[in-house]
Amino acid sequence: MAMCAASCALLPLIPASASAARLDENEIDTGLGVTLHERPGDPKKVTAIVGAKPHLRTADDTFEVVPGYFDVAVAPKGHRVAGLPENPKGRYDSVAIIDAAAQQTTTVRTSKLPFRTTIAYWSASGSKLALTVEKTDGKKWVPVGFATADVRAKAAKVVLLKGLSKDAVFQWTPDGRHLMSSYRDGVRFHRPDGKVVRTLPGVGSDIGGETAFSPSGKLLGTFCPARYYESLCTWDLATGKLRNRVDIAVEGSYGWWDDKHLLAAVKGGSGYQMVVVDLKGNVVRTVADISSSAWKKDEVYLSYTDAD
Repeated sequence: MAMCAASCALLPLIPASASAARLDENEIDTGLGVTLHERPGDPKKVTAIVGAKPHLRTADDTFEVVPGYFDVAVAPKGHRVAGLPENPKGRYDSVAIIDAAAQQTTTVRTSKLPFRTTIAYWSASGSKLALTVEKTDGKKWVPVGFATADVRAKAAKVVLLKGLSKDAVFQWTPDGRHLMSSYRDGVRFHRPDGKVVRTLPGVGSDIGGETAFSPSGKLLGTFCPARYYESLCTWDLATGKLRNRVDIAVEGSYGWWDDKHLLAAVKGGSGYQMVVVDLKGNVVRTVADISSSAWKKDEVYLSYTDAD
């Protein structure tokens, strides 16, 4: 799960025009306090819901619990799932690579306990994973590095780093060459061996979802730095220049819908809503309703991945 929330002011209730149902809309009650509103041709769909327990979407559009894991991450195109075990066995933590089509699960050893690997991010190719390595300081878990796992080689490498921000979470860049994480008031890029190759200061921390990068790989999404009043910002990845300030108050960010729209959780309906918002901050559609209990008690997270 790649969860990321913003402590922003609550958005007023979404107007009826933004959430009105269409004749071609498919409404799915997941049974988890979440109702999905899907349409043919959507670029993204919910393939996993992580709350009190992780659930994966099945072929008949139901969501089944995945026992033994505290988190799951679905690869692009949905051909593999990464599972993070609740209770590591032996001296090492691990990540499970679940291939549903082949009905095969491969366990890849990661960090040596008590270090734990958390928050799995797939590369765009679906061939490797980035995981954040954490340790406890007695009260909470703090990041101390990252692990990269190669699916084909069935092996992982751990890199420990000093001076990480307390909210650092590692993910692959669109080309799969580097790893990015929040760093102070911006983001930092590392080679797989840990060497720093680039820092973008003052852009804010990266948004949530399965990737902070737009589908084209040209834009980076962040929570705007403090000097802006807007919640979300986009930046040109090549130049680091500001492209958009998205004027919408959000409860959480869930990545990109397409190159011109973001996914965001807002206060609305009878609790909370997942909405598609353009890069000016206009809500163009509601794609899920989330009950207050699911949001507040279960801390539910919706994993949106490619629909085809």
